[in-house]
Amino acid sequence: MSRLETWLAWILLAVAISLLHLRIVLQSDILFYDDLLNDLIVHGGAWSNWKFSAAPGFFPDLALYAVGFFVFPDVPSRILFVSAMQAVALALLSIALVRRLTRHGLRRNDAQVVLAVAFATLVSAQSGMWLYFQTTNNHFGAVLFGLLGTMLALRLARQSSWPHALALLVVVGAAGVSSRLFVLTFTLPCLAVAAMALLLTRRTERSALRQQRTATLARLIAVLAGGQVLAMLLEHLLIHHIPVEARPPLSVESISASLTFLTRATVAAFDHDNVATLLLALLLSGCLLYLLYLLYLRLSRKIHHDHAATAPAPIRTDAVDSDIQAVGALLCVSLPLTIAGAVFSGAIVDNAGYRYLAFPLVLAVLLALVHANRRACRLWWAHRVWVAGAALVAGNAAWLAYQAPQPGAPSTAVAQCVAAAGAEGFPLQAGIADYWNARAVSYQLPDRNPIIATLRDVSPLFWVSTLGPLSNPDRYPGYHYNFAILRRPGGGDQFDYTPETIGRLLPRPARIRTCPDGVTQLWLYNDAELHTVVQAAITTFMQQRKNTP
Repeated sequence: MSRLETWLAWILLAVAISLLHLRIVLQSDILFYDDLLNDLIVHGGAWSNWKFSAAPGFFPDLALYAVGFFVFPDVPSRILFVSAMQAVALALLSIALVRRLTRHGLRRNDAQVVLAVAFATLVSAQSGMWLYFQTTNNHFGAVLFGLLGTMLALRLARQSSWPHALALLVVVGAAGVSSRLFVLTFTLPCLAVAAMALLLTRRTERSALRQQRTATLARLIAVLAGGQVLAMLLEHLLIHHIPVEARPPLSVESISASLTFLTRATVAAFDHDNVATLLLALLLSGCLLYLLYLLYLRLSRKIHHDHAATAPAPIRTDAVDSDIQAVGALLCVSLPLTIAGAVFSGAIVDNAGYRYLAFPLVLAVLLALVHANRRACRLWWAHRVWVAGAALVAGNAAWLAYQAPQPGAPSTAVAQCVAAAGAEGFPLQAGIADYWNARAVSYQLPDRNPIIATLRDVSPLFWVSTLGPLSNPDRYPGYHYNFAILRRPGGGDQFDYTPETIGRLLPRPARIRTCPDGVTQLWLYNDAELHTVVQAAITTFMQQRKNTP
């Protein structure tokens, strides 16, 4: 029966993954990898010209996208492929960790784990939760490599093994260069737990065992530290332009804003307007409260035992109990440290801040599941939980499948407006726009006309983009600027890209086309007036970069 339940759970997960296409919105962030690979492969661009975000996601996101780039014909298919691989990897690694924390590695929990991943996937498909590849700034590698690193660390903490040590070294290095969050959410907590375990080995009775245990834990600490050094070396090798724009200045205001965004995200998670998000929030809260209750019981028994005993008793636990305790300790360090680090660094700058806490929250769900299966009557509990979970996931999937499709990105309407100008006879060549319109509109134009992102002073915006067209224009033909995409004042423009700002610095256009969205203006030029202004701004920008040490 458990095997049938597991297969059905995988089918429900596949259904949930297929619905992730509802969350695909073609905007400049999500098109970054496609732009990068097109530049490197089609134009022969240089990797060293590219500036990445603070969470470049080299592994596994970019690696998976590179595979999809050669297999699938368009960006939506590639995005769905990456998200599907992320969801399957999350399910497989979660199953592997739960089996390690279950006595004799029983598989009876597999169906429950897969159902939990399927439900989280459905919530991701019908909410603003940044779990999978809805954006390049999801830090999903910190979750996957965190689970893999946890299993490798548990193995190394028990027995030294050079293959596993090398694997952990590579995992920490690859994850660290892909997302600096990994250091905060896994590497530092794991180092702290290993250091605490090293101190507690003094209570072991046999000195030989104590020496062996001390050496094993010391090797684990060395591997974790070495992995972080590897991450720094990889960063030096792969990242040639530091994304200083992603680092808000540390101040009381940035900390307060970060805390405000986290509070808003918490309130939104428990909002009854989105039942799926509410249920997921209740599930996560229930798991955390259940684990806190178990911790309270354990501490109460320990205090009672310490008062009753005349001498401290030696620690005697089997391998499974020790692993569960180690994962519990990792969770106790990772969750508060990640929250504190994300808030006090000012990193939370939107309402999707819970993506920073994904690893400890996943760890909490898996640990709660393991404890519940150990303490409950497995036969009736497991079947009833599976039936309830399957009904919840299936019902959610059916409801979501029949919902009206969500509106596309605003850039889609802008691209249609630009394409209409071309269809009416205007010779579209290259253009300028703000960050959100530049890459997204260019991708959706019939001829993929190049559009560079600039600031409102016309200077290029060098952010998750390449210097190639600016420093080596001969390799990028077609960059003759003859149109600009502006927004009307008060249109919710993050970059204040309006006729009253950048428009004052641009030459008078031959024609201004107001787009049907009522927000966008298309400035069209017949001659080289705009090209001259843009090229002058590019020359000044490149000269300033050359003079900057």
